[in-house]
Amino acid sequence: MNSIGTVLHLFADARRRLAVFVAICTAAAPLAIGSADTLDPAALSAGSFTTPVADSNAFSVPIATLDREQAEAFAKGKEQFNEAWVVAPQAGGVWGLGPTFNEDRCAHCHANNGRAKAPDNGQQAELGMLVRLSIPGASPQGGPNPHPAYGDQLQNRGIPDRVPAEGRAIFTYTTREVSFADGEKANLRVSSIEFKDLQFGDLGRDTMISPRIAPAVVGMGLLEAVPEEAILALAKEEEKAGVGGKPNYVWDYEGDRMTLGRFGWKANQPSLRQQTA
Repeated sequence: MNSIGTVLHLFADARRRLAVFVAICTAAAPLAIGSADTLDPAALSAGSFTTPVADSNAFSVPIATLDREQAEAFAKGKEQFNEAWVVAPQAGGVWGLGPTFNEDRCAHCHANNGRAKAPDNGQQAELGMLVRLSIPGASPQGGPNPHPAYGDQLQNRGIPDRVPAEGRAIFTYTTREVSFADGEKANLRVSSIEFKDLQFGDLGRDTMISPRIAPAVVGMGLLEAVPEEAILALAKEEEKAGVGGKPNYVWDYEGDRMTLGRFGWKANQPSLRQQTA
């Protein structure tokens, strides 16, 4: 697992990549073919950012209002989103892969900028599904306490013939029937996870696990642009309405301080820059 020092090194080493990643995320609220003017106004769920593209590429095209400089930044970002990380001094990608990891490029988890899918029955977590790990207690920064041997997530890939993967998480499913208030019934799929080929011993009975599916990246750049005051104001309004959620404050490694979390399923990252690193 990469150390904090390695993560901080990535901040400096990948500055250009992260800048264009923000560009692709901001631009990915899509509209590339045609214009929102050609759609029924009732269908404009994203206003002028709404796209008439309805197939699997809908999340991968830029908005129609980009100027030339923005369009170039989008194209560069899309190229690097699909670019592989490799082991130095291997050619054909960006140096810095490993020693263990989940995938070697952004697009393997966020296919076409969309969300990933769960493994089939009996398959291992990969290509956008991963398993977060923690043990009771909290880190010095107040976040979940990582597992002492495996860190905060199981990494299912390593460097061939040099570093083995940390292990595999195999998913199996059972179904259970639920009833809704109107009497309608539905079958829900319940997952269970079996860990195999663990390189550093058993996880231990106190280990808490949480499967996570890579989310769509559309609109992340827009979310980063929302002022913190606006987010806190929305949270206060939701509290008045009885909503139990609250803003999550997380550790900003560059700023060396606690700040508002915005990204990840539980808002556990403060910026796209730190999320990517």
